[in-house]
Amino acid sequence: MKMGKLAPKHSEKTLLLSDYQDLSVPPPPGKVWREYAIPVGQWGVLGNADYGDCTCACAGHIEMLMTAHTGSMYVPSLGDILAAYSAVSGFDAGPPVQNDNGAAISDVLEFWRVSGIAGRKILGWAQIDWQNINAVKQAIWLFGALDIGIQLPKSAMEQTNAGQTWEVLSDDGGIL
Repeated sequence: MKMGKLAPKHSEKTLLLSDYQDLSVPPPPGKVWREYAIPVGQWGVLGNADYGDCTCACAGHIEMLMTAHTGSMYVPSLGDILAAYSAVSGFDAGPPVQNDNGAAISDVLEFWRVSGIAGRKILGWAQIDWQNINAVKQAIWLFGALDIGIQLPKSAMEQTNAGQTWEVLSDDGGIL
């Protein structure tokens, strides 16, 4: 897998969900089973095995997840995802590949809202307090998906590639 999520980037367009949502509302059900609408083999990586397009691939996976519940799942093409990645980051599939440096999630979300990814747009996006597990659960319950980026140490990726469960190592190789 190629890493591609850049560090969080502040955007003036970012709304805070807590400004619009009463977080004292009881949490949603413990399980909603949304992810089971897509068989395991149909997810694909949308280019993320070869390119640092994980932020745009995530948008494609969210489109798949949202539409899988309508009876007609929409699967964006690799070309659509790479076109969005290129528009946001300056990526060029080449050859040779150039500017494969990843993208900030906020830039991808704003591009998705304004220009669309794979011909589809979102109405908006909001930031949540990811440290508040109730807020995370409510956002997933209310909106169906959550775009969240993580950082992994090199050792976790090596363990994943070797088919192993992650173990914390004192020499983890640093953050990828």
